[in-house]
Amino acid sequence: MDKLLYNQYFRFICFYAYQLSGDKNLAEDVAQEAFTSYFQQKDQVSNHPSAIKSFLYSSVRNYILNLHKRTQIKQRYWEKTIFKEEDPLNLEESILYTELLAEVETLISKLPKVCQQVMRLSYFEGLSNAEIIQKLDISINTLKTHRKRGLKYIQNHINPEFYFILCSILFP
Repeated sequence: MDKLLYNQYFRFICFYAYQLSGDKNLAEDVAQEAFTSYFQQKDQVSNHPSAIKSFLYSSVRNYILNLHKRTQIKQRYWEKTIFKEEDPLNLEESILYTELLAEVETLISKLPKVCQQVMRLSYFEGLSNAEIIQKLDISINTLKTHRKRGLKYIQNHINPEFYFILCSILFP
């Protein structure tokens, strides 16, 4: 009986799924899922042919709608995340840039405290001279001196692989 029912309705349910999805392989999978769902819940569905067809059509429709909702949720998630699929060159640049920042951070941590603060506020947080002067309560000359010493120290101690990358970032 089940095999006869499957053979009788599968093509139609598959066609209906194809009309909703536009994908032949997906349509076959969805039709198969509808029949599996029916056979699992067969005791709860009337034996009348129109009730069986109605159950199968509803199962297909609900499956496609749920699939569509999941796809939309995934799409919204990827739109909200910072990470985007990029070509390998951009990913390699991102890795290099991250390693450069780690190297610079390590070098900055070896500077005197006020010099560290000036370098971090200036280059990592992007504060203006006026903001740094106000925050650290130092003069403009002190700020310039610490920045100059910090840059010189980094320039003299940075890994040579990163030197040109650093120069292209600091002096575009």
